[in-house]
Parts: sequence; structure tokens; C-alpha cells
Amino acid sequence: MAAAVSSARNGAKTLLVEKRNGLGGLLTFGMLNFLDIKHGSDGKSINKGLFTEWHKLVGGDSAFDIELGKAAFYKMVADEKNLTLSLSTQLVSAQLGADGSTVEGVKLRNKNGEFSVSGKRFIDATIDADFAAMSGAPFFIGGEDIFDKSRLMSVTPVIHLKGIDWAKLKKASKASGWKFGKVDFNDTTAWGFAELFTLYKPVENNTRLRGLNLVRIRQSDGDHFYINALQIFGVNGLNENEKKTALEVGRRETDHIVEYLRKEMAGFEKATVASDATELYVRETRHLKALYQLPMSDVWRNQDHWDSIGHGGYPVDIQGTSLKDLGTVVSNPKTYAIPLRSLIPQKLTNMLVVGRAAGYSSIAAGSARVVPTGMTTGEAAGAAAAQSIKSNVNFHKFSADEKLVETLRTTLEKQGALVKHFNSKYPYQGNGTIMQLRSW
Repeated sequence: MAAAVSSARNGAKTLLVEKRNGLGGLLTFGMLNFLDIKHGSDGKSINKGLFTEWHKLVGGDSAFDIELGKAAFYKMVADEKNLTLSLSTQLVSAQLGADGSTVEGVKLRNKNGEFSVSGKRFIDATIDADFAAMSGAPFFIGGEDIFDKSRLMSVTPVIHLKGIDWAKLKKASKASGWKFGKVDFNDTTAWGFAELFTLYKPVENNTRLRGLNLVRIRQSDGDHFYINALQIFGVNGLNENEKKTALEVGRRETDHIVEYLRKEMAGFEKATVASDATELYVRETRHLKALYQLPMSDVWRNQDHWDSIGHGGYPVDIQGTSLKDLGTVVSNPKTYAIPLRSLIPQKLTNMLVVGRAAGYSSIAAGSARVVPTGMTTGEAAGAAAAQSIKSNVNFHKFSADEKLVETLRTTLEKQGALVKHFNSKYPYQGNGTIMQLRSW
């Protein structure tokens, strides 16, 4: 949405293709309605622009109502005169130029049959860089850049419940005898419950329950609750059969989790499953090989870049990759810049890739993969696409032209995005030597 709206607002005739019958992807169809927001020194999100615009429409909180989220996405798209939306439309194939470095069009399929659409610029905002991979863009899988291709973070089916007594749960978490670890509450979210990790014994193989991220949404038929906590290991997020099996495993394990919580945790006595997840939260699959592969050293050093198109800053949250791996927060940066070059595939000159599959190292992606950062990259890509068409310069040449990049940064700033340069200290600054391994 951010990429398409930004492109349209900058004057480009834009087509937004979505395989689902509505907008929002993982946030709405996967029910992942808890936002990982990095706040700056002013207490406000460092991801501004179109993310802030959408965030206000859904209430400006760390969690949001899913139907409201869908409506907000749709409103922003529908308000753009240069933007055409094609829902329930499948990607069939990419149509490349003779030299293989440019994409000339795309073949699509929907209820009207198969058809081709040509374009001057393309943005891949799929969660797995599907279109870029189909077009021949180089990529790596999981932890392949640190010599472990099989290292993939766990997947999660979000658990949707009704019947939790929020006030009772909150009171119990502060009382003596509470055994589930520290819990932090606000009006719509609760997080912590770290001792569940050892107290709950899963039934299904290759599953684990970590501390709850619990969202409470008030609706006309009562409160609804969404839990991001069930981890399933060994799932290839690019394999539809494995994802389908993981959802089935998740449904069975969810029943056991709810049964356990009813018996053991105050406030859950009347909890019931309201609906089952239809899409998995897949944290990691492909990583684009970009003109600049954002390394972990840039993240923990709070590194700025001359071609910054936005800021990241969320903690580097590497979820467990196996039952033996507990997961870890590698670093908690203040802020770091995302270069335009990290959105540009090495071998394609008229495509940009945004979201969690963009050009980050597998460890740096532990921070950059979050949705607000992804919407920041989308907004920048849309503006860059429109500007590169006007300038008649492909992205490889565009990214090397300081004047064009600065014009893009000015455009983004006018749209409300945060792109200003900064100079920030970092832990252990001046102590030792930084070595960076470049695999590509």
C-alpha cells in the first residue's frame, strides 16, 4: 500500500496487485495486529510519512482492530486518482527484456483470465520477494550469509480468543503466587509471561510456547484477543504444503494451550477459540542481494548513509530457529539509516524490493523486518519509481547520482517521512576494530 500510494501521489500511473481479496496482508489476514514500533527521543515513532497516516486511521495505538485496518488500507488506496487496485489477482510470470536486466511486464491471472501488463518500473512488496526471484534477482535463504542456509526463524500462527477477563488477568499478574513472570499492561496490550516458556509443555513436535504478546480489541460482540506466542520450527515458508501442515499443527496445539491456560492462569477460565489462523506469520525466507547489503555493523553502530531513504531502529529480534535455540535480541540500536541501494537488486535495473525481503543481512533483518520500517521502504520506493521515470534513469544509475538521490530525499521529507541525517554514538565506540565480512 505504501509503495503504491507514494508512487501515485508522485504522478506515476500505478497498478497495485494483491492476491488476496482485501488489503493488509499479514497484518489483517494473518491477524498480526500488534505493531513493533520504535520510538525516538520525542516519544514518537521514527517511521513517519505514510506509516503515520495509516497509523492515525487505525487509532494510533500499538494494536488495532483488524477490520478497521483493512478499511484504512483501502481508503488510502481508493483516494489516489493515479492508482488502480486489482484484488484476487495472482502473479503468473515476469516478462524480461532481451538482456535480462530489465522487467518489461508481468503476466497476471484473475477471474477474467490471464493477461499481461507492461510497465516502466516495478516494486516487489511481496513478503518473500516472489516477483524479484521470478525475474532473476539474486537472493539468499535464511542464514546462508552466515553459512547456515537451514537457519530460519520460527513461524507463528496467531491465536484468536474470546472470553478472557482482562481485569482479572491484570490483577492476578500483580498478586503473590503469580508464577508466569513479569507482565506489562496498557489498555490494549499485555506482554511478558516469560515463565510460560518452561511451565508449558507442548504436545505437538517442533513447537514451543514463549511469553505471550497479547492484544485486546473491543468490539460490539465483546472483547477479542490475539496472541503471538506459539513457535513452530523447521517450516520452509516458501513451501505451501509445509505452511498448510504448520497451520494444522498450530490449530491442534492451540487447543492444548487454551486448555492449559484455562486451568492455570487467572482470567482465562472462560477463554475459547474465536477463529483459526488462515495465514502463518513467517519471519524469514528470502533476502535480496542488493547493491548495498545492510550489515549488522551498520545497525549496532547507528550508521547514517548519504542515500538514506528512512530510518530503522527496532531491536534486532532474532526469534528461535530450533527447539535448542532460545532466540536472542542481538542489539538495541538508537537509529540507523536504510540506504536506497539496499532496495535495488544487483542484476535488475528497473525493480525495487521493499519490506522484510529487502537487501539486509540475515542478522540486520532481525530489526529491519518489522512493518513500520517496511512501510517506510515502500513509501521511498514509490517516490523513487515515479522520479526515475520522470528522469528517464534506471535505478542503478539513479542510486549513483547524488543530485537525484537528494531530490528524492527532499520529496520524502515533504511527504512527512523522516530522512534527516544524524550523527549518533554507539556502544564501545573507539574501542577495538570493526571487521566486516562481505559474502557477495
